[in-house]
Amino acid sequence: MWTRFFPLHADVKSLVDSNVLGDLRVALVSFGLNLDSVERMQDPDHGGGALLEIGIYCLNIVDLMFGGEEPLSISAVGQKTSAGVDSTLTVTMLYKENKIASLTTSMGE
Repeated sequence: MWTRFFPLHADVKSLVDSNVLGDLRVALVSFGLNLDSVERMQDPDHGGGALLEIGIYCLNIVDLMFGGEEPLSISAVGQKTSAGVDSTLTVTMLYKENKIASLTTSMGE
């Protein structure tokens, strides 16, 4: 299932490396899948939740866009399931020179 998303990484890397996009200042990345029927996604002891399962792909794209730079600050807001895992999460990261990244990941949409 995940292999269909990996070409996106190569496409983004190619665009960033070619500098055709110029100096990147803002990154907006969203990724969601309906994983409600996957039992372990609801289990915090088994790595359940949107961020750990699919949000890592969003973080990887942001990391690629900003050259691996560490954010200066990170804030997040989201919704949890009754089991206590994140179902939808938006993370905002501020970088030096006022660069900003916002990513949203969801396992219910």
